[in-house]
Order: sequence, then structure tokens, then C-alpha cells
Amino acid sequence: MSRVPGAKDLVIRVFLSVDQKLQVNQHFLEIVKDESYSSEFPYKSKAILLFQKIEGVDVCLFCMYVQEYGSECPYPNNRRVCLSYVDSVKYFQPAIKSITGEALRTFVYSEILVGYLEYCKRRGFMSCHIWVCPPTKEDDYILYCHPEIQKTPKLDRLRQWYLDTIQKATDEDIVVEHTNMYEQFFVRTGEKKAKVTLTSVPYFDGNYFSRRAEYIIANIDKEDGEKRRKSGKTPASKVAPKYSTQAIVANDTAKYFVCQLGDSISKKREDFIVVHMQHACKYCGEFELSRKLRVCMLCENFYLCENCYEAKQNVDCNNRIPCNRRGKHSFSLVEMNDPPSSTKDKDGVL
Repeated sequence: MSRVPGAKDLVIRVFLSVDQKLQVNQHFLEIVKDESYSSEFPYKSKAILLFQKIEGVDVCLFCMYVQEYGSECPYPNNRRVCLSYVDSVKYFQPAIKSITGEALRTFVYSEILVGYLEYCKRRGFMSCHIWVCPPTKEDDYILYCHPEIQKTPKLDRLRQWYLDTIQKATDEDIVVEHTNMYEQFFVRTGEKKAKVTLTSVPYFDGNYFSRRAEYIIANIDKEDGEKRRKSGKTPASKVAPKYSTQAIVANDTAKYFVCQLGDSISKKREDFIVVHMQHACKYCGEFELSRKLRVCMLCENFYLCENCYEAKQNVDCNNRIPCNRRGKHSFSLVEMNDPPSSTKDKDGVL
């Protein structure tokens, strides 16, 4: 009986683990006009590498950069992870398909991400944010020398790889659900009643939100110069772009800003994946650290925090949170394991 060949001599290493501080754009802070919003967000930057010994040489095949915003980080970044970059070179051996039908190397890379999500969940992180953005043929995100036989993934294929990986993590009870940045932070959909504000959107280093915000700010300054910033007024023609914002904003400039930002993210909403490793309240959208949640016995993945549940008990029956298809929700109290009070890991600075 012939044996099925498998991958050998694989080693995963955390190659980089350093503390960083992300400074928020000063003009963004001026637009937000919220004294409670932090001007900086501390995080740990990590690089995770996969090596395989090929003909006696350790070859780096896969690399993943992540930003970990821990429990000590201010809102809205606290307990969130941002997947910054993923890159690989096509030297993995053997070049065969796994039992699932995908290339064995693809299966291994996927398992690394699943394992990392599980590791983050155990440490008390609540969500992971992924920007699906494949490199152009001339770009090299991390590894600077790709073999000519390696194809650059198209947007649809890369997005599907992430979704397939997330589904694996869901099947293993690591991920509880996933959505996208637009649905999570920019609109009030279905029974979600959370306020839409700029201060509720996580601000990551080099991510689309922070990059786009700086681009819009630069255009605002370019069009209207110092006069716009000093007066805080925006011409009427700039207040109502195509996107109808539901955001709570401080002035016309902020309204124009959030309209432009929401419109930009709306067009690419499927490329901004938000993965939940813990259940969030469907009403206020916040994660419940006390781990006491109310779960609907009729709906799939419909949870309420205690505050929102109690608030709804104080209104008349007709105005309680309805279930669109099956009448009223029927809630039961569930208690889950408390997440660690601190997300700090045992690894030192590398």
C-alpha cells in the first residue's frame, strides 16, 4: 500500500514582536471633536513566519504581519486585531492537493491563520479586521522575490480564500460570526440601533480607514484651505453627496467627511471583513466582557447584552425588539467563560 506524501520539516516562528504607538492624524481629531477620543493607540506589531527545510536549507515560505490592540488600548481599538499583510512564495513541498481538494500549501497557510485566530480568542481578543487587497504584479508586500511560476491572486480569489478560512474557524467554534466594516460601523441595519459615529470605527495603522481619512482630509484642505478649517463651515453643495449618512457629527465639515468615507467603504464593503471571535450585542453592537448574554431561542446568532435586554423590558410589548420572521424574540440567559482581564502574551520583545 503506497503512502500519501505529506509536508515535512515545517517550523512556525514569531520573528518580530515589538510595541508601537499609532498617532492619530491631528486634522482627524479636529473633525471628530471628541475629547474622550484618544490621540494615540498602542499596539504590538508581530511578524509570523513559516519555514520549511528544503535540501538542508530553511526556506521562508509564508509571512503574516498583524497588529494587536490589547485590553489596555483605548476605545474603539481595544481587544481588536488587524491583519496587515500576508505574503508567500511558491516553494512549498510537496506540490500536491490536500484531501479537501485545495493545494496542500494553501491548506497549511489557512491553518496558520485559523490557529492564530484561536490564539487571539484565548487571550481575550474580540475581533479581527481584514482588508482584502491583493498586490499588483509589480508589488511585493513582504517577500521581495517571488518565482515566475507564481500567479498574483485576483481580488475575488483572495477574498474567497479568507472566507473559506473563516468558515473553517467557524466550524471549529473559534469564530462566532463575520460581517463587513460597512455593515458593522456605518449603517443601522435590521434591529441594530447603535449610533453611527466616527469615534466607533477602529483606527488601525496603514489600514484603509485611516488612509482614506487622511486622503479626504487632504482634499478638504486643498479645496478650501485654511478658511474652511477655521470657520468650520462647509458649502451647501458639499454637504449632501450620494451616501446618506446616519452618523452623529459635530459640524458640516464632519458630515461631509463621514459621507465621503462611508460612500467609499460602501462600494468595497465585501473587501473589509470583520471577524467576531466573541458574541456582540445585536442591539448596541458592543462586546460584553461580563459574559452574561441573552440569546434568542428562535434566531441564529442573536444575542443581547444585559443592559439592552433590561432596557427593552421597560417598554410596552408592542415596542420590544421584534423578530422579523417569527414574531417576538424569546430570550434565555447564557453565561460564558470570562475573557482574560489582560490580553498581554508571555512573549517578550523580539
